[in-house]
Amino acid sequence: MRREYDYVIVGAGSAGCVLANRLSEDPAVSVLLLEAGGADRQFFYRLGLGFHSWRYPETSWQYETELEPHLGGRRRPPPRGKGMGGSSPINGMPYSRGPPLGYDGGRQMGCGGWSLAGVRPYFKRSETDWRGDGAFPGGGRALKVSRIEVERLLHTPVMEAAGQLGYPLTDDHHGPVPEGFGPGDATIDARGRRSSASRAYLDPIRSRPNLTIETRAMATRIVIEGARAVGLDYLRGGAPHTVAASREVILAGGGYNSPQLLMLSGIGPADHLNEMGIAPVADLPGVGRNLSEHAGYWLEYATRAPVTLLNELRADRLALSLARWTVFGTGLLATQSNSCHAEVRSRPDLAQPDLQVYFNPVRVDAKPWFPGIGRRQEHRLSAVACLVQPQSRG
Repeated sequence: MRREYDYVIVGAGSAGCVLANRLSEDPAVSVLLLEAGGADRQFFYRLGLGFHSWRYPETSWQYETELEPHLGGRRRPPPRGKGMGGSSPINGMPYSRGPPLGYDGGRQMGCGGWSLAGVRPYFKRSETDWRGDGAFPGGGRALKVSRIEVERLLHTPVMEAAGQLGYPLTDDHHGPVPEGFGPGDATIDARGRRSSASRAYLDPIRSRPNLTIETRAMATRIVIEGARAVGLDYLRGGAPHTVAASREVILAGGGYNSPQLLMLSGIGPADHLNEMGIAPVADLPGVGRNLSEHAGYWLEYATRAPVTLLNELRADRLALSLARWTVFGTGLLATQSNSCHAEVRSRPDLAQPDLQVYFNPVRVDAKPWFPGIGRRQEHRLSAVACLVQPQSRG
Protein backbone atom coordinates (compact mmCIF):
# COMPACT_ATOMS: atom_id res chain seq x y z
CA MET A 1 0.00 0.00 0.00
CA ARG A 2 1.33 3.43 -0.88
CA ARG A 3 2.22 5.63 2.06
CA GLU A 4 1.57 9.02 0.46
CA TYR A 5 -1.66 10.43 -0.97
CA ASP A 6 -2.74 13.81 -2.23
CA TYR A 7 -5.66 13.89 0.22
CA VAL A 8 -6.15 12.03 3.48
CA ILE A 9 -9.75 12.22 4.74
CA VAL A 10 -10.36 11.35 8.39
CA GLY A 11 -13.90 10.05 8.87
CA ALA A 12 -16.24 8.35 6.39
CA GLY A 13 -19.40 10.03 7.61
CA SER A 14 -21.83 12.15 5.63
CA ALA A 15 -19.15 14.73 4.79
CA GLY A 16 -16.24 12.34 4.31
CA CYS A 17 -18.11 10.12 1.84
CA VAL A 18 -19.07 13.08 -0.33
CA LEU A 19 -15.51 14.46 -0.24
CA ALA A 20 -14.03 11.09 -1.22
CA ASN A 21 -16.45 10.86 -4.14
CA ARG A 22 -15.88 14.38 -5.43
CA LEU A 23 -12.10 14.51 -4.97
CA SER A 24 -11.50 11.12 -6.60
CA GLU A 25 -13.40 12.21 -9.73
CA ASP A 26 -10.01 13.52 -10.89
CA PRO A 27 -7.99 10.40 -11.88
CA ALA A 28 -4.75 12.31 -11.34
CA VAL A 29 -5.55 12.74 -7.63
CA SER A 30 -4.99 10.03 -5.00
CA VAL A 31 -7.36 9.87 -2.00
CA LEU A 32 -7.21 7.86 1.24
CA LEU A 33 -10.43 7.64 3.27
CA LEU A 34 -10.03 6.44 6.87
CA GLU A 35 -12.92 5.28 9.06
CA ALA A 36 -12.51 4.29 12.71
CA GLY A 37 -15.61 2.06 12.64
CA GLY A 38 -16.38 -0.95 10.49
CA ALA A 39 -18.38 -1.62 7.33
CA ASP A 40 -22.06 -0.74 7.00
CA ARG A 41 -23.31 -4.14 5.88
CA GLN A 42 -25.51 -4.87 8.89
CA PHE A 43 -28.93 -6.03 7.78
CA PHE A 44 -30.96 -3.53 9.79
CA TYR A 45 -29.03 -0.64 8.24
CA ARG A 46 -30.92 -1.24 5.01
CA LEU A 47 -34.50 -1.32 6.32
CA GLY A 48 -36.56 1.79 5.83
CA LEU A 49 -38.00 1.14 9.29
CA GLY A 50 -34.63 0.22 10.82
CA PHE A 51 -33.63 3.39 12.59
CA HIS A 52 -33.12 2.26 16.18
CA SER A 53 -29.68 0.73 15.58
CA TRP A 54 -28.06 3.75 17.20
CA ARG A 55 -28.73 2.07 20.54
CA TYR A 56 -26.18 -0.70 19.98
CA PRO A 57 -22.38 -0.54 20.55
CA GLU A 58 -21.52 -2.10 17.18
CA THR A 59 -23.25 0.78 15.36
CA SER A 60 -22.74 3.73 17.72
CA TRP A 61 -19.87 5.16 19.73
CA GLN A 62 -22.07 5.14 22.86
CA TYR A 63 -21.00 8.61 23.96
CA GLU A 64 -22.48 10.22 27.04
CA THR A 65 -22.53 13.84 28.09
CA GLU A 66 -21.09 15.05 31.36
CA LEU A 67 -23.57 15.51 34.19
CA GLU A 68 -25.95 18.19 32.89
CA PRO A 69 -27.08 20.63 35.62
CA HIS A 70 -29.99 21.90 33.50
CA LEU A 71 -31.34 18.34 33.11
CA GLY A 72 -31.46 17.46 36.80
CA GLY A 73 -27.88 16.21 36.84
CA ARG A 74 -28.52 13.51 34.25
CA ARG A 75 -26.31 12.31 31.43
CA ARG A 76 -27.63 12.17 27.89
CA PRO A 77 -26.45 9.93 25.01
CA PRO A 78 -25.75 11.92 21.84
CA PRO A 79 -26.06 9.30 19.07
CA ARG A 80 -22.95 9.14 16.88
CA GLY A 81 -22.67 6.56 14.13
CA LYS A 82 -19.79 4.09 14.19
CA GLY A 83 -18.87 2.82 10.75
CA MET A 84 -18.98 3.67 7.06
CA GLY A 85 -21.49 6.43 6.46
CA GLY A 86 -21.08 7.83 9.98
CA SER A 87 -24.44 8.68 11.49
CA SER A 88 -26.32 8.39 8.19
CA PRO A 89 -26.81 4.58 8.57
CA ILE A 90 -28.38 4.95 12.04
CA ASN A 91 -30.38 8.18 11.86
CA GLY A 92 -34.16 8.38 11.48
CA MET A 93 -33.83 9.31 7.77
CA PRO A 94 -36.21 12.30 7.77
CA TYR A 95 -35.05 14.70 5.08
CA SER A 96 -35.66 18.41 5.39
CA ARG A 97 -33.68 21.30 4.00
CA GLY A 98 -34.95 23.54 6.78
CA PRO A 99 -36.68 26.95 6.76
CA PRO A 100 -35.58 29.12 3.82
CA LEU A 101 -34.95 32.15 6.02
CA GLY A 102 -32.37 30.18 7.98
CA TYR A 103 -29.96 30.24 5.04
CA ASP A 104 -30.49 33.92 4.35
CA GLY A 105 -29.84 34.59 8.04
CA GLY A 106 -26.46 32.92 7.67
CA ARG A 107 -25.62 35.12 4.73
CA GLN A 108 -26.63 38.21 6.69
CA MET A 109 -24.22 37.19 9.46
CA GLY A 110 -21.35 37.13 6.98
CA CYS A 111 -21.38 33.57 5.58
CA GLY A 112 -21.08 34.42 1.92
CA GLY A 113 -22.74 31.97 -0.46
CA TRP A 114 -24.99 30.48 2.24
CA SER A 115 -28.23 32.12 1.17
CA LEU A 116 -31.03 29.85 -0.05
CA ALA A 117 -30.21 30.82 -3.63
CA GLY A 118 -26.56 29.99 -2.97
CA VAL A 119 -27.12 26.50 -1.55
CA ARG A 120 -30.03 25.38 -3.71
CA PRO A 121 -27.81 24.25 -6.63
CA TYR A 122 -25.98 21.90 -4.25
CA PHE A 123 -29.22 20.36 -3.07
CA LYS A 124 -30.14 19.78 -6.69
CA ARG A 125 -26.75 18.27 -7.42
CA SER A 126 -26.99 15.81 -4.53
CA GLU A 127 -30.64 14.67 -4.68
CA THR A 128 -32.65 12.25 -6.73
CA ASP A 129 -36.09 12.75 -5.25
CA TRP A 130 -39.72 11.90 -5.86
CA ARG A 131 -40.46 15.34 -7.31
CA GLY A 132 -38.68 14.49 -10.54
CA ASP A 133 -38.28 17.52 -12.78
CA GLY A 134 -40.60 19.81 -10.83
CA ALA A 135 -39.66 22.83 -8.77
CA PHE A 136 -36.61 21.04 -7.34
CA PRO A 137 -35.51 18.68 -10.10
CA GLY A 138 -33.52 15.57 -9.35
CA GLY A 139 -32.38 12.74 -11.58
CA GLY A 140 -29.08 10.89 -11.59
CA ARG A 141 -27.86 12.35 -8.30
CA ALA A 142 -26.44 10.23 -5.51
CA LEU A 143 -28.74 10.74 -2.52
CA LYS A 144 -32.18 9.13 -2.92
CA VAL A 145 -35.12 10.98 -1.34
CA SER A 146 -38.63 9.52 -1.27
CA ARG A 147 -41.93 10.58 0.21
CA ILE A 148 -42.94 8.65 3.33
CA GLU A 149 -45.93 6.39 2.68
CA VAL A 150 -48.36 7.66 5.30
CA GLU A 151 -51.54 5.73 4.46
CA ARG A 152 -51.29 3.35 7.44
CA LEU A 153 -49.50 5.75 9.79
CA LEU A 154 -52.47 7.68 11.25
CA HIS A 155 -51.56 10.64 9.05
CA THR A 156 -55.13 11.83 8.50
CA PRO A 157 -56.14 12.21 12.18
CA VAL A 158 -52.91 14.06 12.97
CA MET A 159 -53.50 16.48 10.08
CA GLU A 160 -57.13 16.98 11.12
CA ALA A 161 -56.08 17.75 14.70
CA ALA A 162 -53.45 20.24 13.49
CA GLY A 163 -56.02 22.01 11.31
CA GLN A 164 -58.49 22.24 14.18
CA LEU A 165 -55.78 23.86 16.32
CA GLY A 166 -55.11 26.48 13.66
CA TYR A 167 -51.72 25.30 12.40
CA PRO A 168 -50.92 25.74 8.70
CA LEU A 169 -51.02 22.63 6.51
CA THR A 170 -48.75 21.88 3.56
CA ASP A 171 -48.40 19.19 0.90
CA ASP A 172 -44.64 19.67 0.54
CA HIS A 173 -42.17 21.26 2.95
CA HIS A 174 -39.82 21.88 0.03
CA GLY A 175 -42.50 23.49 -2.10
CA PRO A 176 -44.19 26.90 -2.07
CA VAL A 177 -45.50 26.43 1.52
CA PRO A 178 -42.57 25.14 3.64
CA GLU A 179 -44.22 25.80 7.01
CA GLY A 180 -46.83 23.69 8.78
CA PHE A 181 -47.95 20.09 9.14
CA GLY A 182 -47.56 17.72 6.21
CA PRO A 183 -46.16 14.43 4.92
CA GLY A 184 -42.41 14.06 5.26
CA ASP A 185 -39.52 13.00 3.07
CA ALA A 186 -36.92 10.36 3.92
CA THR A 187 -33.55 9.28 2.53
CA ILE A 188 -34.92 5.98 1.23
CA ASP A 189 -34.60 4.76 -2.34
CA ALA A 190 -37.30 3.40 -4.63
CA ARG A 191 -36.73 -0.15 -3.37
CA GLY A 192 -37.23 0.69 0.28
CA ARG A 193 -33.51 0.72 1.13
CA ARG A 194 -31.83 3.36 3.24
CA SER A 195 -29.82 5.81 1.15
CA SER A 196 -26.93 6.39 3.56
CA ALA A 197 -23.92 8.50 2.64
CA SER A 198 -21.77 5.42 2.09
CA ARG A 199 -24.34 3.68 -0.12
CA ALA A 200 -25.03 6.87 -2.08
CA TYR A 201 -21.51 8.21 -2.54
CA LEU A 202 -19.07 5.32 -2.01
CA ASP A 203 -20.70 2.15 -3.32
CA PRO A 204 -20.83 3.40 -6.94
CA ILE A 205 -17.15 4.45 -6.98
CA ARG A 206 -15.31 1.94 -4.76
CA SER A 207 -13.51 0.50 -7.80
CA ARG A 208 -11.74 3.76 -8.63
CA PRO A 209 -8.00 2.96 -8.60
CA ASN A 210 -7.13 6.34 -7.09
CA LEU A 211 -9.39 5.82 -4.03
CA THR A 212 -8.28 3.74 -1.04
CA ILE A 213 -10.68 3.05 1.85
CA GLU A 214 -9.58 1.68 5.22
CA THR A 215 -11.98 0.78 8.03
CA ARG A 216 -11.19 0.29 11.73
CA ALA A 217 -8.47 2.92 11.37
CA MET A 218 -8.39 5.14 14.46
CA ALA A 219 -6.65 8.47 13.89
CA THR A 220 -4.40 9.43 16.79
CA ARG A 221 -2.47 12.52 15.66
CA ILE A 222 -2.09 14.95 12.78
CA VAL A 223 1.56 15.13 11.70
CA ILE A 224 2.54 18.79 11.59
CA GLU A 225 5.76 20.22 10.18
CA GLY A 226 6.22 23.92 10.67
CA ALA A 227 2.73 25.36 10.38
CA ARG A 228 1.40 22.75 7.95
CA ALA A 229 -0.37 19.42 8.33
CA VAL A 230 1.62 16.92 6.27
CA GLY A 231 0.27 13.56 7.36
CA LEU A 232 -1.55 11.44 9.90
CA ASP A 233 -0.77 8.82 12.54
CA TYR A 234 -3.40 6.14 13.10
CA LEU A 235 -3.92 2.69 14.60
CA ARG A 236 -5.24 -0.27 12.63
CA GLY A 237 -5.37 -3.79 13.98
CA GLY A 238 -3.44 -2.60 17.02
CA ALA A 239 -0.48 -1.55 14.84
CA PRO A 240 0.65 2.08 14.33
CA HIS A 241 0.65 3.53 10.82
CA THR A 242 1.72 6.85 9.36
CA VAL A 243 0.57 8.25 6.04
CA ALA A 244 1.70 11.42 4.26
CA ALA A 245 -0.61 13.94 2.59
CA SER A 246 1.01 15.99 -0.16
CA ARG A 247 -1.95 18.37 -0.44
CA GLU A 248 -4.33 18.24 2.54
CA VAL A 249 -5.36 16.36 5.65
CA ILE A 250 -9.15 16.79 5.82
CA LEU A 251 -10.92 16.29 9.15
CA ALA A 252 -14.45 14.96 8.66
CA GLY A 253 -15.01 13.37 12.06
CA GLY A 254 -17.95 15.56 12.98
CA GLY A 255 -18.60 18.04 15.75
CA TYR A 256 -17.14 15.78 18.45
CA ASN A 257 -14.24 13.87 16.94
CA SER A 258 -12.66 16.50 14.72
CA PRO A 259 -12.02 18.87 17.67
CA GLN A 260 -10.79 15.89 19.70
CA LEU A 261 -8.23 14.98 17.04
CA LEU A 262 -7.10 18.60 16.78
CA MET A 263 -6.46 18.68 20.53
CA LEU A 264 -4.67 15.33 20.47
CA SER A 265 -2.43 16.94 17.84
CA GLY A 266 -1.63 19.98 20.00
CA ILE A 267 -4.12 22.35 18.40
CA GLY A 268 -6.50 23.91 20.91
CA PRO A 269 -6.56 25.77 24.25
CA ALA A 270 -2.95 25.67 25.46
CA ASP A 271 -3.78 25.52 29.19
CA HIS A 272 -6.03 22.51 28.73
CA LEU A 273 -3.53 20.75 26.47
CA ASN A 274 -0.79 21.22 29.07
CA GLU A 275 -3.09 19.74 31.72
CA MET A 276 -3.54 16.66 29.52
CA GLY A 277 0.19 16.33 28.92
CA ILE A 278 -0.02 17.38 25.26
CA ALA A 279 2.54 19.87 23.95
CA PRO A 280 0.67 22.81 22.34
CA VAL A 281 1.42 23.40 18.67
CA ALA A 282 -1.13 26.18 18.18
CA ASP A 283 -3.02 27.94 20.98
CA LEU A 284 -6.60 28.07 19.64
CA PRO A 285 -9.00 28.47 22.61
CA GLY A 286 -12.12 27.90 20.46
CA VAL A 287 -11.25 24.27 19.60
CA GLY A 288 -13.51 21.95 21.59
CA ARG A 289 -15.85 24.74 22.62
CA ASN A 290 -19.02 26.38 21.31
CA LEU A 291 -20.74 23.11 20.41
CA SER A 292 -24.17 23.74 18.90
CA GLU A 293 -26.33 20.66 19.42
CA HIS A 294 -29.98 20.08 18.61
CA ALA A 295 -32.25 19.36 21.54
CA GLY A 296 -35.03 16.83 21.05
CA TYR A 297 -37.72 15.84 23.53
CA TRP A 298 -39.76 12.65 23.20
CA LEU A 299 -43.41 12.50 24.22
CA GLU A 300 -45.70 9.47 24.40
CA TYR A 301 -49.47 9.19 24.69
CA ALA A 302 -51.51 6.07 25.35
CA THR A 303 -54.33 5.51 22.85
CA ARG A 304 -57.93 4.68 23.72
CA ALA A 305 -58.07 1.99 21.01
CA PRO A 306 -55.43 -0.46 19.69
CA VAL A 307 -54.72 1.53 16.50
CA THR A 308 -50.93 1.92 16.48
CA LEU A 309 -48.26 0.15 14.42
CA LEU A 310 -47.81 -2.25 17.31
CA ASN A 311 -50.41 -4.34 15.48
CA GLU A 312 -48.02 -4.72 12.54
CA LEU A 313 -45.22 -5.90 14.83
CA ARG A 314 -47.01 -9.15 15.59
CA ALA A 315 -44.52 -11.86 14.68
CA ASP A 316 -46.41 -13.39 11.75
CA ARG A 317 -47.27 -10.03 10.21
CA LEU A 318 -43.73 -8.80 10.68
CA ALA A 319 -42.36 -11.89 8.94
CA LEU A 320 -44.66 -11.26 5.95
CA SER A 321 -43.59 -7.61 5.85
CA LEU A 322 -39.96 -8.68 5.85
CA ALA A 323 -40.53 -11.06 2.96
CA ARG A 324 -42.36 -8.38 1.00
CA TRP A 325 -39.55 -5.89 1.61
CA THR A 326 -36.86 -8.41 0.63
CA VAL A 327 -38.53 -9.43 -2.64
CA PHE A 328 -40.38 -6.31 -3.77
CA GLY A 329 -38.93 -3.45 -1.71
CA THR A 330 -42.40 -2.37 -0.61
CA GLY A 331 -44.62 -2.46 2.46
CA LEU A 332 -44.26 -1.38 6.06
CA LEU A 333 -40.50 -2.01 6.32
CA ALA A 334 -39.78 -0.01 3.18
CA THR A 335 -40.74 3.35 4.67
CA GLN A 336 -40.28 5.43 7.79
CA SER A 337 -42.86 5.26 10.58
CA ASN A 338 -43.54 8.98 10.51
CA SER A 339 -47.19 10.01 10.55
CA CYS A 340 -46.51 13.66 9.96
CA HIS A 341 -43.69 16.18 9.90
CA ALA A 342 -44.37 19.66 11.27
CA GLU A 343 -42.25 22.81 10.95
CA VAL A 344 -43.89 25.37 13.22
CA ARG A 345 -43.23 28.46 15.31
CA SER A 346 -43.33 28.30 19.09
CA ARG A 347 -44.43 31.96 19.14
CA PRO A 348 -46.41 33.89 16.51
CA ASP A 349 -43.95 36.80 16.54
CA LEU A 350 -41.09 34.68 15.16
CA ALA A 351 -40.05 35.23 11.53
CA GLN A 352 -39.66 31.51 10.77
CA PRO A 353 -40.30 28.07 12.29
CA ASP A 354 -38.07 27.27 15.24
CA LEU A 355 -39.44 23.76 15.93
CA GLN A 356 -39.63 20.54 13.99
CA VAL A 357 -42.05 17.95 15.36
CA TYR A 358 -42.14 14.36 14.12
CA PHE A 359 -45.23 12.30 14.96
CA ASN A 360 -45.04 8.52 14.98
CA PRO A 361 -47.94 6.04 15.21
CA VAL A 362 -46.09 3.77 17.64
CA ARG A 363 -44.25 3.92 20.95
CA VAL A 364 -40.53 4.65 20.97
CA ASP A 365 -39.53 1.28 22.44
CA ALA A 366 -41.92 -0.87 20.39
CA LYS A 367 -40.89 -4.53 20.08
CA PRO A 368 -42.11 -7.53 18.07
CA TRP A 369 -44.57 -9.72 19.96
CA PHE A 370 -46.03 -13.23 19.74
CA PRO A 371 -49.76 -13.88 20.24
CA GLY A 372 -50.42 -15.75 23.47
CA ILE A 373 -46.78 -15.54 24.60
CA GLY A 374 -45.76 -12.94 27.13
CA ARG A 375 -47.45 -9.59 27.48
CA ARG A 376 -47.95 -7.22 24.57
CA GLN A 377 -46.89 -3.62 25.12
CA GLU A 378 -49.42 -0.86 25.63
CA HIS A 379 -50.47 1.00 22.48
CA ARG A 380 -48.97 4.49 22.43
CA LEU A 381 -48.34 7.30 19.98
CA SER A 382 -45.04 9.21 20.13
CA ALA A 383 -43.73 12.56 19.01
CA VAL A 384 -40.36 14.25 19.19
CA ALA A 385 -40.01 18.03 19.26
CA CYS A 386 -36.66 19.30 17.99
CA LEU A 387 -35.15 22.76 18.26
CA VAL A 388 -34.24 23.93 14.75
CA GLN A 389 -31.70 26.66 15.53
CA PRO A 390 -30.28 26.21 19.04
CA GLN A 391 -28.70 29.31 20.51
CA SER A 392 -26.96 27.69 23.49
CA ARG A 393 -23.31 26.75 23.18
CA GLY A 394 -21.26 24.18 25.05
